[in-house]
Amino acid sequence: MACSESYPKHTLRPRRRNAAPNVTRIHMEFARRAEDGHFGPKSVHPPTRPSALERSYYNPAVPMIVNRKANNEGAAVMSVYFSTTDAPVDPSTLPQPPSSAIDNSKAQPPLEGVERVVKIDMKGKHSQEILDRFLAETKAEAILPGPEDENEMKAVEELRIKGEKDRQRNLKIREEEKREKAMLARARAEASS
Repeated sequence: MACSESYPKHTLRPRRRNAAPNVTRIHMEFARRAEDGHFGPKSVHPPTRPSALERSYYNPAVPMIVNRKANNEGAAVMSVYFSTTDAPVDPSTLPQPPSSAIDNSKAQPPLEGVERVVKIDMKGKHSQEILDRFLAETKAEAILPGPEDENEMKAVEELRIKGEKDRQRNLKIREEEKREKAMLARARAEASS
């Protein structure tokens, strides 16, 4: 959960946030390795699992590009582009690299008169600090779970409870088997002596 507030387990938590409609694109640039202050960005956008940013920010119409640098020198920066006009901007018309890459998708300058950019320094910062700054800059709004999400959370909780019961039952079975083996070993030792 990427929310800064703490919630009791039974409380419904905001699962996603939508940024203001004037966010046109997001660009992140940081090193491939976590040394020299690049640990926070890696947690915000890890390559193998949903990141804090992906879990907490949901807006599929906004392109999110990541440029991974081969070396750890230099800054770790998130560039959030905002539209300066009231008219919606079509992301396909923006000068943006087509995909994330290693040193090949540098942040583009904002379009004159159409966009402004806010740069968030991520170097040496914890992922929660980065996420909080991102959410503050974009004025994201929490999307509370709907009935479908509530049902999914109930099912997950039921599975967790069932799994705990199964673990306890299996532990008792294994302990009983160990006791039986120990008794047999003692009986054999007594019989052979």
